Amino acid sequence: MTTYHFVSFFTLDIIVFLVLLNGIGFTTAVFGTKFGAVTLQCKPFDPSSTLSSDRVLLYLGYTYYVSKFIDFLDTIYFVLRKKQSHVTGLHVFHHTMMPFWCYIFFKFSSYTNNGFVPLINSFVHTVMYGYYALASLGPAYQKYLWWKRYITQIQLIQFVICSTHALYFLFDTSCTCSKLLIGFQLVHSLLFLYLFGSFYIRTYNKEKLLAKQQKLKDEQQLVKRNANQVEQVEVKKRTAHKPSGKTL
Repeated sequence: MTTYHFVSFFTLDIIVFLVLLNGIGFTTAVFGTKFGAVTLQCKPFDPSSTLSSDRVLLYLGYTYYVSKFIDFLDTIYFVLRKKQSHVTGLHVFHHTMMPFWCYIFFKFSSYTNNGFVPLINSFVHTVMYGYYALASLGPAYQKYLWWKRYITQIQLIQFVICSTHALYFLFDTSCTCSKLLIGFQLVHSLLFLYLFGSFYIRTYNKEKLLAKQQKLKDEQQLVKRNANQVEQVEVKKRTAHKPSGKTL
């Protein structure tokens, strides 16, 4: 097995694992939270509850927390694929902050509304890692990767929804969940909305600009080529009508 095939096989294993981890977690959470309805309520959650539904949610919470450490595997994926440009400050900061916030909320704020972010985030990560899995299959599948920009759009929508959710419970006087932590969650969502939004504008506006520049360059080359063709035709016409200079 060549180094390329080993790296491809290893990275594909990592990404497929992350797809399954997030996909199964999201599907289970959808049913466990009654299609997210539980996360739209602010009720204390008892980790010691023996109810099967509560045990499922508890295990999902721990799994999500652990998954934030496992998410660092996608950094290994980028390094092995020699895509160091993807290991940006935003990438590292995002994956560093998530385990920290998960620990804080699970440790000090066991409320049902805190399950909203993991529910949304696991769906987003399923889509994102699905893209990475397809990309890791090699150049032959590049034509199927046209939807890359939509992943960032989904992430931006995620932060808008999570900010709205946090803002609602921040001003909900009936919610006894720590307002300080909800406030941190709101700031966190708004911060990443700004960071990911800046990344999106910087990346895809640049692509649009390069595309316009290439289009303008192609048009200029076409005009120049047409002008040369016209000039060649005129030269042939003048040559054809030029007297030969021979006399009888």
